[in-house]
Amino acid sequence: SSTLLGEPAARPRYFTAPAIESLLGSHAELDFRAHLWPLIAKDAGYAYYRELFTGHPSRVRGTWASFEARFDALDWYSPGREDLV
Repeated sequence: SSTLLGEPAARPRYFTAPAIESLLGSHAELDFRAHLWPLIAKDAGYAYYRELFTGHPSRVRGTWASFEARFDALDWYSPGREDLV
């Protein structure tokens, strides 16, 4: 079993009601893979990296604040996110 050591993510950060409303404002119909999954996956990635940075700081380079700001600005499928990780 595994025990979380870091600071938990309190609630979804990207898959939120305002994000869905924004998507609905620009798409007549939402596609799960194209529109919703990237937000869900980014939330899961955010929680993972938050645990890594705050619970296992010896395993990362840099600070959580710096990583978080850069992660926030990138789309889930972007090459920039892959480079950041």
